Amino acid sequence: MLLVLCVIIYMVLIAAYIGVFRNGKVSIVYCLIKVLSIIVVAMVGIFYFDEELSTKNILGITLACISVYLLT
Repeated sequence: MLLVLCVIIYMVLIAAYIGVFRNGKVSIVYCLIKVLSIIVVAMVGIFYFDEELSTKNILGITLACISVYLLT
């Protein structure tokens, strides 16, 4: 059941990628998607798995956000 759900979510993600890439600058959109996925995974780790981010992790996420800002 979980595998089917993952496949469906992945197919939706691919459709979203195609739609976004058609309407935007690929270099900016791709970087934004990657940074947002890192942030989402970090949030899931913090809230669901009770993980803690190190100073190095927080600095890396902050620099990634700054890089997306500088690209736009």
